Amino acid sequence: MHKARYMQKDFPKKDPPKKRFLSIRLTESELKDIYRQCERSTCRSLTEYAKKVLTRKPVIVRHRNESQDDLLQPMIGIKNRLDQLTEMALEKRDLFLLRELNEIKSLTRQMFEKWAIIESSQDARGRKPRHPM
Repeated sequence: MHKARYMQKDFPKKDPPKKRFLSIRLTESELKDIYRQCERSTCRSLTEYAKKVLTRKPVIVRHRNESQDDLLQPMIGIKNRLDQLTEMALEKRDLFLLRELNEIKSLTRQMFEKWAIIESSQDARGRKPRHPM
C-alpha cells in the first residue's frame, strides 16, 4: 500500500528552547546602574537587555535632547494660546482675525513638522530616538 506524501510547507523555524540558566551576583549599586541603563534602552525587560549586552547584540538607547525640549515647551504654549485666540475670534465672528490665526497656525505646524522630520531621520540613523510628547 502506498503512503500518501504530503507537500511540506515552509514554516519559520523556531528558536531552540532555552535550557540554560545564568545567575550572577551584583552589588546594589551595580544592579541599580544596570536597571537604569535598561530603562534607557528600548528593551522590554531586564532579561532582554542582559541577553543583548552579553551576546554583544546592538542595544538601542533612547536619548533625551534637552535643547529640543527647550524649544518644544514654548511651541506647546504658542499652540495653546493660538487655540484660545481662535475660540475668541469664533465667538466674535471676526473673519479677518480667524484668517490671520489660521495662517499663523499653519506656519507653526509646518515648522513643527520640519522639526519632526529632522528628529525622525536622526532616529532612523540610530542617533537620537525621538520621545513621544
